[in-house]
Amino acid sequence: MTMKQGKKITLSREIEARDEINRTSISHRGAKCATIVFIVLLILVPLVQIGLDYSQGKRTVIPFTAPESMHEKPFIQRVFASNKFLIEWKTDWEKQLEEESFLRDIFPAPFQWFMTAWMGTGNEKAIIGKEGWMYYAPDILYLTGKAIDKSSVECIADFARQLKQRNIELVLMPVPLKPMIYPEHLTERLDPSSSGINNSSYQQWRDRLKAKGIRIVDVAPILHSMKMAGISTYLKTDTHWTPEAMERVAGELARYLSAEGLANVSNVIMTCDTITRQQYGDIYTMLKMPYSVATLSKETAILHPVLTESGEYWQPSQTAPILFMGDSFSNIYSLEGMGWGNSGGFAEQLSYYLQQQIDAIRRNDEGSIATRLMLQKELLKGRDRLAGKRVVVWEFAMRELTSGNWESLDLTLGEAQPAKFLTLAVGDSVIVSATIADRSASPHPDKVTYADHVFALHLTDLQRSDGKEIGQDAVVYLLGMKERKLTPASYLRVGERITLKLSNWQLAEPTMGALNRNELTDMSLQLEEPLWGELITK
Repeated sequence: MTMKQGKKITLSREIEARDEINRTSISHRGAKCATIVFIVLLILVPLVQIGLDYSQGKRTVIPFTAPESMHEKPFIQRVFASNKFLIEWKTDWEKQLEEESFLRDIFPAPFQWFMTAWMGTGNEKAIIGKEGWMYYAPDILYLTGKAIDKSSVECIADFARQLKQRNIELVLMPVPLKPMIYPEHLTERLDPSSSGINNSSYQQWRDRLKAKGIRIVDVAPILHSMKMAGISTYLKTDTHWTPEAMERVAGELARYLSAEGLANVSNVIMTCDTITRQQYGDIYTMLKMPYSVATLSKETAILHPVLTESGEYWQPSQTAPILFMGDSFSNIYSLEGMGWGNSGGFAEQLSYYLQQQIDAIRRNDEGSIATRLMLQKELLKGRDRLAGKRVVVWEFAMRELTSGNWESLDLTLGEAQPAKFLTLAVGDSVIVSATIADRSASPHPDKVTYADHVFALHLTDLQRSDGKEIGQDAVVYLLGMKERKLTPASYLRVGERITLKLSNWQLAEPTMGALNRNELTDMSLQLEEPLWGELITK
């Protein structure tokens, strides 16, 4: 590894400011001027804020009312409770002052633009590297900070043990972070050909899991070899990998599962479409700048959404023998809300390379626990998401190893309750929040004959807008494509919590009933009386 002397990089602006202050000298006249300016601003800013609040009829005050229960406690407990209440009141008051400050609307965005465009400086989350490369600060902290949480080993081993009791194999796939593969854009101390950069305790962590019989797929060598071949593996302004890197890893994982006898042969035929997306990445958006920066350009990504034999966008199959669990690295080209397309993510590519259906549970962030909690919730309610499974592939970003939640979860199957389905009288409607338990596929706009299309959802855990539990499931039809354009509802996925307006299907059927429609695969659900839905929020 070739080492070069480079400039110091500091992640904390507070630490950097303190260091600069300690080495700053100032004349007596300069000190007096700075003090006068500081005092003027100290007085002027609150006066302007009070004037603006008064003109708009605002009161920047949190009611100072202690709970009645506090007065019933003994004297000593009342003193501590009063102190706690005062601290919480002060914190809430300061937070409200900050959120309603006129300075918040005027200065941060232009200041950040100036600092990025002219000074090459990011913020607490976004680190500006060389040649337009940007890095996520927690990714760097993973490499330079504390050792890997030892509880992760026991948590993963416990997860594998519970799966093994049901004859299910666990395959672990920690995804490397951008500074591990491209450190040279952060510091000149490392040569671009450097490999093997990781948290100092990673190898020990890996060895401990291997000793417990846990299968681990190493992704870093795949990405490094692609980089050495001149193939970009990470987006310059995003935390995530490129489509090329994601697809290569999915192909290698598919070959591993097949070679280990963990993947079944099937007759499913899938194809890939090709689309191009151009935009800034998520690290760029963290800067919250009002204008673009000349040195930071939009990125172009060529995506390959996966289609079924009938030309419909890929959907997970809950009856498939493989369950994939992943975070935003699996979502980036699958979840439309992330801005890089849909149906082309890691689970879709793995399914394509295997040429068989797989199941998928995906949630951005907290890859150490979020998907496990989603799985546990379904099992507790008697919905056996592990039924018929042979393999669980668990993907998460490596930063989770030092900052994640590694609480062990009980995956015991609960008792299923008989489903009762919601019906509404003609003319009635209700706004509910609900969880998507299943959905039918959405068509590709260019692969179908007709311009409009309806799809179906199976909703559970329904709540009225006042928070009251309904205690019934629902089968709902929604408009998924209008004039060959997919609606926001078409991007909904299993496991999402959504809000929508439900009404009787009979009123919508004269116009919507004649459109092409994809039904749920569960025949028993097709026999339930459906409702018509209009999406409000995701």
